[in-house]
Amino acid sequence: ACSESLYEDEAFPNRPIVALLLAKLYFYLNDYDEALKYALRAPGEFDIKGAKDEFTDILVNKCIERYIQSCQSETKVEEHEQYKTVVDYVVENSLNSGEYKLPLGISLDTKDVVLFCKVFKVAEFNDFVENLLPHLNGLDLDFRSQILLKVIESVPSSCMSPAI
Repeated sequence: ACSESLYEDEAFPNRPIVALLLAKLYFYLNDYDEALKYALRAPGEFDIKGAKDEFTDILVNKCIERYIQSCQSETKVEEHEQYKTVVDYVVENSLNSGEYKLPLGISLDTKDVVLFCKVFKVAEFNDFVENLLPHLNGLDLDFRSQILLKVIESVPSSCMSPAI
């Protein structure tokens, strides 16, 4: 409670450090929602780019989960843009390292055609289609039609001609 009151005091000069401290406290109490809330309020202190630890991994995964829920909701949550910033970094990092399954899953769960196309351009075609197929039945018809059209448009015309 003392740390929370320090964080709430807008005159306190080290609010981001207190926010990170609270995030870690809640994390070790297994309250990941509160931990994420405070981690996102610790700009410059909660560094997802350089850290490779359980704290960061779990909160990044929680952030991805919350972003997907926000995208699926009728109204975006207040933290939507903060979630999106983290997700965008994770997506870029994954694609730059040749990993596209997580970004593909995010694009499907959020019905993000732009992200889907971005992932599709990076991935090897046969492997991508193989990973996409199991998810098609769970997608709504409009979104499924949009992404399948994007896949079909990218197939070379030589592959589309009927066999003789």
